[in-house]
Amino acid sequence: MAEPQEHPNRRATKRDIAAVFGVQPRTVNRWLEQGCPHSRDDRGRPRFDPGEVRAWREGGGTDAGMGGGTPPPESRATFARADLVRKVTQAKRSELELAAELELKDLGLDAKILAAKSYEDYVSIDLEIGALLARGALSPPRARAIQAVIADARQNTRAHLEAEGDEEPERLILLTKEGGALVRAFEGIVSDERREAILEHVFGEAEVDLEEFPNVDLTRAAQGSSDETEPEAPGSGGDEPQSAG
Repeated sequence: MAEPQEHPNRRATKRDIAAVFGVQPRTVNRWLEQGCPHSRDDRGRPRFDPGEVRAWREGGGTDAGMGGGTPPPESRATFARADLVRKVTQAKRSELELAAELELKDLGLDAKILAAKSYEDYVSIDLEIGALLARGALSPPRARAIQAVIADARQNTRAHLEAEGDEEPERLILLTKEGGALVRAFEGIVSDERREAILEHVFGEAEVDLEEFPNVDLTRAAQGSSDETEPEAPGSGGDEPQSAG
């Protein structure tokens, strides 16, 4: 298609035409793509005759009622494809979220945690949580929160097994609030030297306390006295009752 030739009446710039018809300059650019009559100056810039532009618009060259014209068929197709991609992406995301939500309802982790009784049970649950996290069925924040609970339970179970061995596996120790806080703080200490120093200090204070309050724990007092002294055999010495003289 031949380029329109210079016409003496065609002196209006894109901004002039935009002001005349109350549109933005980019709208005039779309009119150019749609075949709006124009010419070029010696520097290649488009020039317009307002009367020709008005006649072109009134003749159906563009959608005058919209003020900005309709996009060309190529643009409409691009917009349609982009909108379709957006809708498909959103649908896939919704399906994945729904699947994850439904799967979470069937995990039953709460029941498994409540039913766990051994160190191996907690290890198994921790491994399962890691697998669920890798599969995307658990969000990282939720997985970390559950793993923290499992780690505490696993550590307490190991400490109980190390302290009790194979004897009395079902034995429970009743603790005060302060005692529980002390145990939790102690289990968080990594240094063996610090743990030994704490135990030595606590045991020492316990012995001093027992001497001051011997009747508080009669069993322990009796055990302590039996460990320190052995019963004397008859006639081995010691204080004998004085006979009346």
